[in-house]
Amino acid sequence: MKYHKSYINLKSPYILTCEHASDFIPPEYLDLGLSKEELKNSKDLYDPNSLDLAKKLFKSLKASLIYPQFSRLLIDANRNLDIDIKNCNTYHSACLKTDLLVEKDNKEYLIPIPGNNILEEKKRWGKYIKPYLLETEKLVEKLLKKFSQVYIFQIHSFYPKYNGEIRNVDIGVVHNQTKIAKKFINELKNQTELTIGDNKPWGMSVVGGGIFYNLAKDERIEDIGLDINNKLLTTDREIEKIEKILTTSIKYL
Repeated sequence: MKYHKSYINLKSPYILTCEHASDFIPPEYLDLGLSKEELKNSKDLYDPNSLDLAKKLFKSLKASLIYPQFSRLLIDANRNLDIDIKNCNTYHSACLKTDLLVEKDNKEYLIPIPGNNILEEKKRWGKYIKPYLLETEKLVEKLLKKFSQVYIFQIHSFYPKYNGEIRNVDIGVVHNQTKIAKKFINELKNQTELTIGDNKPWGMSVVGGGIFYNLAKDERIEDIGLDINNKLLTTDREIEKIEKILTTSIKYL
C-alpha cells in the first residue's frame, strides 16, 4: 500500500514536496492516545494550508508534486532515521515525536504522546517514509537524464508563535548555503516587501539536513525548503499571492 501521493511531470526540472501536508493518523493507531481536543490544539499535527500552496505551485510551474498522506505525529517525513538530533519536542526533534506542543487559551504546553514509543521509530520509518523517499530519488534520477539541474522545493508552513518563540519571518528559505539558494533569496527580496528568512525560522542543520540530505550532496540537485508563516495562508486569495511571489522567483533561477 502506498502512503503518499505523486503527480509526475518528466518535462519539468522542478519537484514540489509537502512533507507535512496531512493530519491523517491511520485508525489502527487510535489517534496515538491523544484526545480530539489535544489534536485540535496541536501545533505539530500538520502544516496548515501548505498543501493548498503546493498544489497552486504545481499548476503554475507545471512541476512534479509528491507528498505524504499521514500526519507528522505518526512519523515525520522530513527526517532521516539516523538524524543526530534527538530532542523529544519542538519542530527539530527526531522523526518520531514523544511529546506534543499544544496551545489552549493562548498558553502553550507540552504533553506526552501515549501512542509513540521510540521502539516504533524504525518500523514506521520503513513503512511510511522509505517508499516516499525512494520514489522521489527515482524521479530525480530520471530528471537528471534530461536536465543539468534539478530543483526540489519543500513546501511547509509554520506558526507565528511556537514554543514561546515569536517568529518574525514571513517566508523562510531553508537551504544548504548554495549559490542558487542565495540567488533565490535575493530575487524574493526583489519581488516582495515581506520579511524573508535566510535559514530562518530554522535551518537545514537543525533537522539534520532534512529527508533529502543525501540527494543534496549532488551539486546537480538543489534542495530548498520554503516555510511560510501560516498567518499569510488563511484565505485562497492570500495563498495565491504567496504562490505568485514564489513562482516568479523560482522561474528566475
